[in-house]
Amino acid sequence: MTEPLVSVIIPCYKHIAYLPKAVESIMIQSYPKKQIEIIIINDDPDVNLAPYAKLSGCAGVKVIQNQ
Repeated sequence: MTEPLVSVIIPCYKHIAYLPKAVESIMIQSYPKKQIEIIIINDDPDVNLAPYAKLSGCAGVKVIQNQ
């Protein structure tokens, strides 16, 4: 039986230094990587988080820029 898709939402504002560790902590879980979706909400208009959308190993990493 296939595990259900799990979405993890990470809000990010002024603490981009913690983002790689947050994503890493999700990726080291024993849950199947193809069933994990990471959604990063960027609340800082001065920071481009688009490169994090290219992370591999899970169903997808999406960056949403909050206006």
